[in-house]
Amino acid sequence: RTTPDSYIYSHSINVCVFSTIIAEGLGYSDADTEKLSLCAFLHDVGMSAFLGITSKPARLSAGEFEKIKLHSDEGQNIINTLAKLDTGLKSVLSSGILQIHERIGGDGYPNGLKGEKIHEFAKIIAICDTYEAMTHMRVYKSSEIPHIAIKNLINITGENFDTEMMKVFINSVSLYPVGSYVRLSNNQIARVIMTNTSMPTRPKIRILLDASGKKIPGDEVVDLEDYSIISIKEAVDETKLKLEPKILLELQSQKWWLKGV
Repeated sequence: RTTPDSYIYSHSINVCVFSTIIAEGLGYSDADTEKLSLCAFLHDVGMSAFLGITSKPARLSAGEFEKIKLHSDEGQNIINTLAKLDTGLKSVLSSGILQIHERIGGDGYPNGLKGEKIHEFAKIIAICDTYEAMTHMRVYKSSEIPHIAIKNLINITGENFDTEMMKVFINSVSLYPVGSYVRLSNNQIARVIMTNTSMPTRPKIRILLDASGKKIPGDEVVDLEDYSIISIKEAVDETKLKLEPKILLELQSQKWWLKGV
């Protein structure tokens, strides 16, 4: 079950992982990657002041959302009180955390910053934060499958997110991210276990279910890059498939981005 602390914790870890992936794609140095990772892990530290609101098992009201938006300022305040933190690192974390929800076109908060005025770390974390929120189940909403979440991100890039950073994210995570489920051209169900950068629509997969939804014995792995007979028909949400409860539970337990829920 999702609780305010477990959601924020798992969300922060996932955002940190995704941000590190983008850093690698952008060629960041180890030192800068460490700073970005710390900033990503702490990006929601200001939420600690609003757990009373986030514990609500329903969608927030307009007034509650306005209060929650203050978590960016609160996060900056928390960082600025850390007396033993290196001054340079404190400045980076302070700016990054404050600007996570700013958007390229100026429609974000808290200060409506645009383009180059937004800290580079904040631009990276904003992409990861939004994607992770889309794919993470909450009490009041279901999660989107990764394929749909990425398509939705692409549709709002430009006015919201840095285009080049988004390209790096998509190239790294893929249209069919590791851990997601797909229906093949022969109607079998498979789980993506490795992406192919050169051919993002043809990842390496582990075939799990036959066309009738029955579990396939063994551990059959197919690299679609080398096996042209089969292709991906569509991404699927395994929770909406008509499966035996035991099989459904097995599939759900493998969704790493929901750990902590």
